[in-house]
Amino acid sequence: GYVWLALGVLTKGLVALALPALVVVAYLATSRAPLRRYLAFFTDLPALLAFAVVAVPWHVAASLRDPHFAWFYFINEHVNRFLGDRLPHDYYGGPVWYYVPRVFAYLAPWSILLPTSVVAAWRSRSDFDRFLIAWLAVVFIFFSLSSDKANYYVAIAAVPASLIIARQIEQWMDDGRLAPLYILGGIWGAIILA
Repeated sequence: GYVWLALGVLTKGLVALALPALVVVAYLATSRAPLRRYLAFFTDLPALLAFAVVAVPWHVAASLRDPHFAWFYFINEHVNRFLGDRLPHDYYGGPVWYYVPRVFAYLAPWSILLPTSVVAAWRSRSDFDRFLIAWLAVVFIFFSLSSDKANYYVAIAAVPASLIIARQIEQWMDDGRLAPLYILGGIWGAIILA
C-alpha cells in the first residue's frame, strides 16, 4: 500500500498522499475502533521506508537540478493551486457546488439513489459503510473547497458512491422491496423522454 501511495505521489503529487490520509482520519473520527488499533499502520517503519525509497529520490534529484523546483512544486502546484493563487492562472475555477451536477451525471442513472443510500449506510453502523462514506465525503469536500476545478477530479468519488448505492440496492432486493428501483426506472425514463 505504501509503495502504491509513493507511485501516486510521483504521478499526481501530494494530493495522492493527502486524500487517503484524510479518508483514514475521517473514518477513524467516525468509527468506534480505538486509535491504538490503527497506530501501527502509521508507524510501520518498513512500510514508511518503502514509501521513501520510491517517492523521495525523484523529488531530491529534481530539487538539486532546479533550485526553484521545491517552491514551484510544493507551494505553487499544491498549496497555491488549492487556494486559487497558482501562477500561471491556467486552470478552471467554479463555485463550491461545481461538482454536485457532475457527480449526478457520473453516477446516472443510479445517482438518484445516492442520498437515500448514504443515509442508509450511515444508519447501518457498519465499519465498511462508514469507510465508504468517509471516502466519498473527503473527496467531494476536498475538491469542492479547492479553487482549482476539473471535471475528472471527483471521478474517484464514483468508487465509494457506487459501492454505497450497490449495497442499498442489494438490501432492497434481499428485503423484496423493488419499488424504489421501479420508481428510479420511471424517473429516468421520463428524463430521457423529456
